Amino acid sequence: MPLNPPTGRQGFAGFLRWFFHHLYTTLAWAYDAVAWLSSLGQWSSWRRTALGRLPLGRPALEVGFGTGHLQLEARRRDLPVFGVDASVQMTHLTRRRLRRAGLPLRLAQARAQALPFRSHAFASVYTTFPSEYIFEQASLSEIHRVLAAQGSLVVVLSAQIRPRFPWEHLTHWLYAWTGQAPGPDPRWLEPFHQAGFEARFEAVEVPGASVLHIVASR
Repeated sequence: MPLNPPTGRQGFAGFLRWFFHHLYTTLAWAYDAVAWLSSLGQWSSWRRTALGRLPLGRPALEVGFGTGHLQLEARRRDLPVFGVDASVQMTHLTRRRLRRAGLPLRLAQARAQALPFRSHAFASVYTTFPSEYIFEQASLSEIHRVLAAQGSLVVVLSAQIRPRFPWEHLTHWLYAWTGQAPGPDPRWLEPFHQAGFEARFEAVEVPGASVLHIVASR
């Protein structure tokens, strides 16, 4: 979702907000296909960059687990992860996916602004390609509350495609035109600082893309 849509394209950004709202709710069944197509199959590798930042053996919380693929992969890596998502449909899909894999259900349907966990419960919190809620003080204050001392929040914010093939140039242009791949703006760090975090941008290079993270330490 565009965090800062280019001037004159607010109408299209409004359409995207409407579309993404339904993609997380009434159209949740189509989420994986849309994500795959819009990223030319790179969506999963972009999201997985969050897992590399999780301390081994320490409890972690995924905010906005969506269709649950990252929950599944984290469990297979023996990472003790929990998850929350506000969408009824996404929660249903992820529970079904974990049951089929024979994995425990450590999930809750909840909003980031009201996390149902005790204070200092997690060594890390991560979220991948969230909407604007991640910049709200209510969300960041709750995440700060559930993090242990020296804990960190990792936000996978956007991806800049590095075209390797002719068709990737079109995707690169579309992401730039719609504001889907914004570069780092120092103003985005201010809400994290106001919530008590020390925050910085970091880029993680993967084949075909540079993935932008915000890393915020408690």
